[in-house]
Amino acid sequence: MLQVTLTNAQQTLEINASLHEKLLAVPQKILADAGVLHAQLEIAVVDDDEIQRVHRDFLGKDSTTDVISFPYLNNPEEKRIEGELFLSADTALRSAPEFNLTPKQELLLYAIHGTLHLVGYDDQTDLQRTEMRAKEQEYLQPVLGENF
Repeated sequence: MLQVTLTNAQQTLEINASLHEKLLAVPQKILADAGVLHAQLEIAVVDDDEIQRVHRDFLGKDSTTDVISFPYLNNPEEKRIEGELFLSADTALRSAPEFNLTPKQELLLYAIHGTLHLVGYDDQTDLQRTEMRAKEQEYLQPVLGENF
């Protein structure tokens, strides 16, 4: 069972029903495609103040960021993952124009990026970044034409 839940704790960006569905469905697809059989993933859409607090309190960096992934359990033998994502709606609103995306598409990209981290992708080296960007596009491109 792949359980993904979403909490909206910000007022910068409207999370309508369509975006809500995408923020649940796309990470579920990533988990399924990675062979995960059991997952509990909590996604929190937050503002800059909250993501900065989380970034500072848990990662020692007193700055805002786009997405933070917390893997709580990764058991490859049982194909089980538990984790949490924090997505910054404020950052999505600011950054979207730079990448020719809407803020909602940018926010979905953060959910994709964070979920890819949880299933084992990284972006520390040039090769890893190239692989991760390709995977991000694999999951983002199919929904870009949709209105959400």
